[in-house]
Amino acid sequence: MLVSLIFVAVGGASGAVSRYLLVMLLTPTITAPWATFSINVLGCGVAGLVAGYFVESQWFQNEGRVLIMVGFLGGFTTFSAFSLDFFQLMANQKITQAMLYAAMSVLCTVIAFGVGYKLFEHHA
Repeated sequence: MLVSLIFVAVGGASGAVSRYLLVMLLTPTITAPWATFSINVLGCGVAGLVAGYFVESQWFQNEGRVLIMVGFLGGFTTFSAFSLDFFQLMANQKITQAMLYAAMSVLCTVIAFGVGYKLFEHHA
């Protein structure tokens, strides 16, 4: 259990720092909610790639899953930030943009995961 907690902590911290740096990099060219959108799509795509690649790996079923999926990608993708962005759009009466943002976030992240999974399924 302690090893798993350490993996989650190390992965989560790395993912959160990576997300922050990427937001700083994207923000000059992409407005606030779309930087989060881009990170969620990218992170879910990577999650699909990793899950597909390691689907039959014993390492991934234990330590790898905790380190990569729960830790790093849990810290990197951020539907909590998504929720804040959505709420702020709604609070600013940008209803259409908020609805498009929510629909596209869910649809694109699920599609990105599925594509990534299928691309690397059974390669481990």
